[in-house]
Amino acid sequence: MTSNLAKVYIIGLRGQPLIGIIEGMLYGIIKYYQKSRAMTILHSATMQTPYCNKMYTWLDKTIKKHLNI
Repeated sequence: MTSNLAKVYIIGLRGQPLIGIIEGMLYGIIKYYQKSRAMTILHSATMQTPYCNKMYTWLDKTIKKHLNI
């Protein structure tokens, strides 16, 4: 993914109103991170390397912190 998200999403969202472009970018970014997190959890569960376990623990801790669980 590039740092210029407008270039990434503008092709698929061309001709949309401004709100549509912003919502499209938001949902695209959310989908990207959900997919990335799912792949990370799957990898950490199957590989069982120290790094994967450390990252899984960190992700879990961070999510709980932000969700105030």
